[in-house]
Parts: sequence; C-alpha cells; structure tokens
Amino acid sequence: TGCSMPAFSVPSPIFTPLDAQVARQQIAATRGVLDQIVLVRQKEGDPASLARDLTQLKPLDFDETTAQLILAYPDARWARVDSQVISVLDAAMRAPIRPDNLDQAKRSLRQQISLSLSKDEAELVERIAGALLVPNTNYDEAATLEARQAARANVKPVERVFEANQIIVRSGQIIGPADIE
Repeated sequence: TGCSMPAFSVPSPIFTPLDAQVARQQIAATRGVLDQIVLVRQKEGDPASLARDLTQLKPLDFDETTAQLILAYPDARWARVDSQVISVLDAAMRAPIRPDNLDQAKRSLRQQISLSLSKDEAELVERIAGALLVPNTNYDEAATLEARQAARANVKPVERVFEANQIIVRSGQIIGPADIE
C-alpha cells in the first residue's frame, strides 16, 4: 500500500528591484530641505524666531536645541554637514531599503558618516539623513503569489511504501497528522 504526502517550502516574499528614481527624488528633496536651512541661517532676525523656523521644517523634527546649534555653526562647519548629508543619503539609497527594514537602514547611516566630523556634526548628519531616508523597494505581491503558486505546482508527492503486516503505529503511541496520512 502506498501513501503520498506533498512537501514544499514557501518561497520568501519578493520585493521589487531597487528604484533609482526614488533615490534621485530623495536626493533632490534633501537638497531642497538643506537649501531651506541655509535660507533660515542667512535671515536676519531674532535667534529664537529663526530657531522656531527650523523646528517647523518638514520632514525634519528638530528640537529647539538642535535648531540653535545649526544657527550657531559657522558657514564652513555647516557646509561640511550639508555636504555629508547628501553623501550619506546617496550612499544609503544605493542599497535596497524595504519598508520593513527602514529602521535598520537608518541605524546603519552612522557607519557611512565621515570620521572627520565632530560628534555633534555627525549626529546632526545622521538625524537629517535619517529623516529623509525612504524605502526604495517594495513588496511585490503579484510576484510573491506567482512564486508560491509555482512552488505548489512543482511539488512532487513523497511516496511511502508499507509492507503487509508492517507496524506503522505502536499501540498507545500518540499519532500526528503525518501518521494519519
């Protein structure tokens, strides 16, 4: 007597290829945000009012202290931060970033920041780049379903042969679904 039991492993979720256009758009958006910061830095006015302007920049989420730090940086120091934000974001966006690993990608930004920056400059670069980092690949439901259907279709039954009078389950033994099959 024979028994067949299908066995297959479910393919992992499939994601779209890295979309370089998303990276280009984020670099452009980042340049726009950094230009807004420069405009605020160049404004004449009350430092508290200028700091409030920086705290309201979206998608950044600066607190008052960070905003005051940005305003206090000499132009050369801000230029290093500005340049490094673009460089770090460009490097990060060259690797696939899925929606489910965005936080991990943000944590890894620190490793791409130049060691020539001071600690507070590096933290500011990480904060700005992290706020502007977005997924550049997405879950591809159609491809995933297709791969799963193909895996099911390619399953070959596993044949088990039992001899006449062969003990399949011993008396008192707890049986599971595979034993019943």
